[in-house]
Amino acid sequence: MDLEWLFSPDANTYPDYKAIATIRDPVTHAGSVTRFMLESHPMAKDANGNHQLDPFYCMAFGTFLPKDYLFANEHPLKEHISVIRFEDLKLNPEATLESLTDFLDIPMCETMYQTTWCGQGHDGLTTAGVVLQGFDTKPLYSQHSKYLSIFDKYRIEMLMYPLMKQYGYEPMFSVK
Repeated sequence: MDLEWLFSPDANTYPDYKAIATIRDPVTHAGSVTRFMLESHPMAKDANGNHQLDPFYCMAFGTFLPKDYLFANEHPLKEHISVIRFEDLKLNPEATLESLTDFLDIPMCETMYQTTWCGQGHDGLTTAGVVLQGFDTKPLYSQHSKYLSIFDKYRIEMLMYPLMKQYGYEPMFSVK
């Protein structure tokens, strides 16, 4: 969905509209996307085994700036938008899901704690031979040093510093 619609006069036509934005620490997000695009994506390598970047997926998944929730503090429909931090969902799923069900005005249910696909049990997503399920916290602690240099991380933090502070992320570097 194009979120520019939220700024249009038609946005108030749907007073019960609710949006959920999931966010992640920008540095680990950038490293994770880079790793996925270079290693795990089905089109990451050509027929000869050379790295390649699929243009469509780079455009769709390769954006490091969280443009869709930059408006959270000043948007007229702010009360209709819930921002969920990836880290909160992984580290404290009960409280995070409870806040989400309160926001959506729906009851809590056990399936929220299960990895499913269209309501059916699912073994999880597989990337680079790793099966991801449930609330595994391993992705939170990956430094992605193979994909991001210290300078890359510093630049990302400089660009994202105001949003990192707004959403409770602590930069590794002293940025002012």
